[in-house]
Amino acid sequence: LIGVFVVLVVFLTVQWLGLYTMHGETIVVPDIKGKTIDEIEDLLANSDMTFEVTDSLYTDDYPRGTVVTQNPKPFKEVKQGRTIYLTINSFSPEMVTVPDLIGKSKRMAIPILEITGLRLNSLKYRPDESCTDCVVGLEYRGEEIEPGQLLVKDVGVNLILGQNSDVPT
Repeated sequence: LIGVFVVLVVFLTVQWLGLYTMHGETIVVPDIKGKTIDEIEDLLANSDMTFEVTDSLYTDDYPRGTVVTQNPKPFKEVKQGRTIYLTINSFSPEMVTVPDLIGKSKRMAIPILEITGLRLNSLKYRPDESCTDCVVGLEYRGEEIEPGQLLVKDVGVNLILGQNSDVPT
């Protein structure tokens, strides 16, 4: 009698788990790369899937506000009720703060500039008696910029270095 009871409990448990986990019932994940949130809402309105924006990044490869990556991948079979996790292309580019490089040597300033997320376009020299080969200014698009200003990440800036008038160019 105990053996029959154990077999019955195991059988009922397996049947219940099959129903609970919807074993064998799958749906295909749509390809939503390049779509906007409004388009995704319309697309998933009649399906048993939801979506969640988990991250954003800025790239020129996709229009602003559209999906860049999705998880699970397109056309994968998943259970009903699955959430699709999305990375969206940001509407505005990432900004970085211009570091205070005034008075620092060229050798120190260039790595700090790159760590900050800016690129070095060129080195320019200006007569300066107080220091040679040290930063006396920064320039972006032909205009001097101040430390603490915000610039788009990965843009190029010019370092203006001091040059003692006694040193030949």
